[in-house]
Amino acid sequence: MCAAQFTGMALMSAIIPFLPLFIRELGVTELKEVAYWSGLIYAAPFLTSFFMQPVWGILGDKFGRKPMAARALFGLGLAQIMIYFAPGVVSLFIIRLFQGMLSGFNIAAMSLIASSFPKERVSYSMSMLQSALNGGIILGPFIGGTLAELFGFRFVFLFAGLILLILGVVVMISVTEYKSDDLTKLESSLIQNLKYIFNSKAILFASVIILITSLGLSLLRPVFVLYVETFNIHPKLLTTYAGGLYSIAGLFSTISSIMVAKRIDVFGPRKLLLISSAGAGIMYICHYFVQDIYLLIPVRILLGAFYGIITPTLFIIINNHVTPSRKSGIISIGSSFQILGIVIGSISSGTIVGIFGIKESFIIAGFCFLLINLIYLFKRKSI
Repeated sequence: MCAAQFTGMALMSAIIPFLPLFIRELGVTELKEVAYWSGLIYAAPFLTSFFMQPVWGILGDKFGRKPMAARALFGLGLAQIMIYFAPGVVSLFIIRLFQGMLSGFNIAAMSLIASSFPKERVSYSMSMLQSALNGGIILGPFIGGTLAELFGFRFVFLFAGLILLILGVVVMISVTEYKSDDLTKLESSLIQNLKYIFNSKAILFASVIILITSLGLSLLRPVFVLYVETFNIHPKLLTTYAGGLYSIAGLFSTISSIMVAKRIDVFGPRKLLLISSAGAGIMYICHYFVQDIYLLIPVRILLGAFYGIITPTLFIIINNHVTPSRKSGIISIGSSFQILGIVIGSISSGTIVGIFGIKESFIIAGFCFLLINLIYLFKRKSI
């Protein structure tokens, strides 16, 4: 599952850092319009998956998590192939909405691991899965940038789609799921799972923090290449610099996830969450003050190192407070909070950039992460 997570994320992140450039290729040229469509199209799959994730989670609890993982890979692959034929930004937006309806591999993978591993190994296993995800983010922009330079942006979508379809077949053949005896006996619904979350202060507050974290991250992700463009670099090197800086954060996010994987129970999720969110917030604010693109390298390194700790810590908190029979359903709702943050952040990114400017938007993102510390201080006994 880690191998599938790594490969799938590499393919899905291959074009995302350069999405504004692809949108320009589709005929949108004005900066504010490019920023607006970048945020909207980036957010599109998350908008539909916000509603579908809990449904797929319930089906995963009832019928198994492996079929849900394979279904997500097939859906993602089909969507990428459809994007290859997209004639304009409106059709690209519609296809991305369709992509979101069938996605959810990460949640299926987390649920599968959480329900299959011994309790004392779950934290380590889920951290390793997060490391695989971050590792894919590292490799993806390099793949996308190279293939786009050689064959164009559309080819990247076609290539990714075909590999994702093959990956779905591999998961169905090679992965074994260990089902608990109460899996098929569970009669759960979205309403029951929501009640379960709101009755658990730890899960609820972890979910709210997940929302804030993803909102801060998504404010800048769709327009990051436009931020890199503000530096004095040659236009032909734009995708190289943007992809490299994007991947640096992913690389050190992977390293930090691996480093804390075996120690997360030693340090405790509360302390890790407090330090990592404060560090990520400060690093985002530092983007505003950087004048030389090479000085961004240490900032991106530290940002990735801090961020790599936040997400696995939050999902481990959720996993530690949910019964085995509801893991997929509850984790999927936790993911819906994450998706909601991505939707709000991505749609707002174009507007915020238009009002405040690209560099100023990093200060807003930084305060989102610092807000986590305030929530922790007021609700630390619940988390």
